[in-house]
Amino acid sequence: MKNMKNLRIQKINIISHYTNIVDIGYSYLAENFAWESAGYFWDINSVNDLIENGGTIDDITTVVNRYDDTYSERASLYYTFIEYSTPMFE
Repeated sequence: MKNMKNLRIQKINIISHYTNIVDIGYSYLAENFAWESAGYFWDINSVNDLIENGGTIDDITTVVNRYDDTYSERASLYYTFIEYSTPMFE
């Protein structure tokens, strides 16, 4: 019974620690919860729906990197990778 109470207290402490984003800072969240934040972004921007409805890499890039001005450079690198990696998978 005492162990259960201790576990509940530990859970409360953990939850209260992680729900106070202002105090722990965005860098802590980015360092420790990168996958969760990426998944959240992917979900609220309906990227899976875009993919399931035939969205291309360009469509996805438009959503994911909408505030980035290096699209042409990234696209060039992507298509270069595809060009050279395709023979490896044939």
